[in-house]
Amino acid sequence: MIKLISNVFPAIKQSIGLRYTLNLKMKHWWTGRKFCVGVLSSAVFLTLALQQVDWARTAATLRDANWVLASLGIGAAVATLVTFAFRWRVLLSSTAELPVKDTFSYIMIGHLANTVFPLRMGEVARAVLLGKRYRISASLVFGSVVLERTLDVLTILMLALGVSLIMDIPPAVRAGMMTLAGAGLVALGALLFLARSGNRVLGWVGRLSGFAPGSLPERLAMLVERFAGGLGTLRDGRQLGLVLCLSMLAWAIAGTATISYIAAFQLHAPWYAGFFVLTVTNLGSAIPSSPGFIGVYHYLAVLALSVWVPDKSEALGYAIGTHGITMLTNILIGCTCLAREGIALQSIGAMGHVVQETIVSQKEDGKSVFLPQPSPSDGSP
Repeated sequence: MIKLISNVFPAIKQSIGLRYTLNLKMKHWWTGRKFCVGVLSSAVFLTLALQQVDWARTAATLRDANWVLASLGIGAAVATLVTFAFRWRVLLSSTAELPVKDTFSYIMIGHLANTVFPLRMGEVARAVLLGKRYRISASLVFGSVVLERTLDVLTILMLALGVSLIMDIPPAVRAGMMTLAGAGLVALGALLFLARSGNRVLGWVGRLSGFAPGSLPERLAMLVERFAGGLGTLRDGRQLGLVLCLSMLAWAIAGTATISYIAAFQLHAPWYAGFFVLTVTNLGSAIPSSPGFIGVYHYLAVLALSVWVPDKSEALGYAIGTHGITMLTNILIGCTCLAREGIALQSIGAMGHVVQETIVSQKEDGKSVFLPQPSPSDGSP
């Protein structure tokens, strides 16, 4: 959530026509600094994961894997992503009727961006590119993405609560879950307030006109209004119920995928270990890392499995195998979706500095609206 919000605001500024006022060198320095922190974090966690490892046993775990069960895990993982695509379609349904194949494509493009580019820009990339594709305000799409991530955190924590009724969760993991649960509830409360009391927030923003220079209050009000538009599901009980059901279904399928992977690598662990590993590795994604979550994922997977698998070498074999499967799946499907949408991979990389999105004012039903225009260089229609 923290990293998503930190990446959202620069792109939102672009979506309402604001230009960055920071010096270009300062921007590059700050981006480089965050990238270095992620690489350093990955190096530290990878070092911890590789300590006291018998590489022969790790290789044997990979060699003896049951790839039929692994294929079932891959199928379940893809089914999870399809369910997320249905959920995103519902979240945006108050703005536009989008085909599931398109929401799926842009989710996979986001996963591809997180796999190959630094700073986890995938959430920003998919929101901006989908906005261009359907001429929807990027800040509105960001509203749905932030709501998605908040619901994901809370849903995973609900699964963790269920697992805690069966097993004793280690104190350190429990403390992290409690912290994230508090943050998730605060974020959900803020989104609910913004969705249901947007006019009040706009009134507060309007009062800034006496203090803020130029047209900043007006632009900020436009930003808030559009962002709140992406939270329309929170104002519709039926849609919210459907989104919550899809969230639970998606993460239940994801847990099934993890169970299949544990069985595929022949680790002796109970079925609910899949949901525990899923919880620890996904909640740990808030930790800064290099592209592809290298190192951090391996350490967290080994840590979660250590409750049942005392042999660290076997647990590391699982971590290496599942990480490779996930990266390969994201790259193959993501590149296919890029080709389908006619988007160049380098155009996503360019978003790491500035998202090139021009805003023009048009008239629609007598009201002024602002529509994002596709950049000719990225192949968007």
